[in-house]
Amino acid sequence: MRGSEQSLAEEKVHERQNLKKIKPMKKSSILDKLLRRNYQKKPEKILERAHKKAEGIVSQAVTKAESLIDETKIFDEEIVSQYQILLEQQLIQINRLYLEKYQKKLDRLEKIVESKLANNLKEQFEIVQKEVQIHKKSQLSIIDQQIKEKVNQIAQKVFNQSLNNNQVQELIIKALQKAEKEGVFNE
Repeated sequence: MRGSEQSLAEEKVHERQNLKKIKPMKKSSILDKLLRRNYQKKPEKILERAHKKAEGIVSQAVTKAESLIDETKIFDEEIVSQYQILLEQQLIQINRLYLEKYQKKLDRLEKIVESKLANNLKEQFEIVQKEVQIHKKSQLSIIDQQIKEKVNQIAQKVFNQSLNNNQVQELIIKALQKAEKEGVFNE
């Protein structure tokens, strides 16, 4: 190969010297110029030389293009990798921000729900207490009425007379005091 490259270089030098000897034409085509340069050589050799030269240029262009493509691939892979890393970092940061935002909202909602539940429980407890008190009074009233009726029945049988409400109350109070002194309630 080196020998052929040297011979090509020598031919170029020789052609340049020959061109200096030829007078340039005013309006000539590229083909005319090529033929003038190589006026002593046969057209096949000219075409062969041109073909070799074109092959060399194409080969160099292909090699350079492949090199550029390889560099571009490496560069693209690095860019894609960097963008993937940046994208992952951004997604993590966005997720963190949304989690913080929604955590704050959840905390506020939790406090609101707790407050409403506490108020609701308090209201429900008060309602139940009132209902219990009403039921208790109602039951005590029924029991008081039943006691009065029983005391009247007993008084009727024992004393052969009925007692008024004041008399029934006095008897009940005296009975309770006597039961307390005897320790009935301490058991």
